[in-house]
Amino acid sequence: MAALHADKACDPAPVAQCGFDGVWGGGGGDGAAKFYVSSYFFDRASQAGVLPPNAIEAPITPLAFKLAADTACAARDAAARVQAFPLGPEGSPDAQLFCLDLTYCHALLTSGFGLEDETPIRLVKQVRYKGKPVEAAWPLGAAINSLGS
Repeated sequence: MAALHADKACDPAPVAQCGFDGVWGGGGGDGAAKFYVSSYFFDRASQAGVLPPNAIEAPITPLAFKLAADTACAARDAAARVQAFPLGPEGSPDAQLFCLDLTYCHALLTSGFGLEDETPIRLVKQVRYKGKPVEAAWPLGAAINSLGS
């Protein structure tokens, strides 16, 4: 996706280690085999109904965001969105942007981070830190992933 500038170099790191828009992607590490997403991604997936009810953690793939985006983008009005997504954001300012939000989630995971549609990722609402659950914004999730928690 052109908006992410995925081909922009992140000098001095090799292009293979670039994320998007010339930002260093972390270079891998032990955590690179596991990809965790949270916060905004978790909220949108929950509203799209692709997570079990009351889940705080679930396996998912980028394809789930694409399929939900296709459905959301085909819904032409509020009634159609409510029918397709009973847990969705209807009634909030986010409702009209639900198609865009889900499309962005998919594009960021695939075009931005270079994941395949079938790549398993872990969606989390909370992470354990010193034995206690804490909320994590997605940049923190990416940092934990890169460090190989």
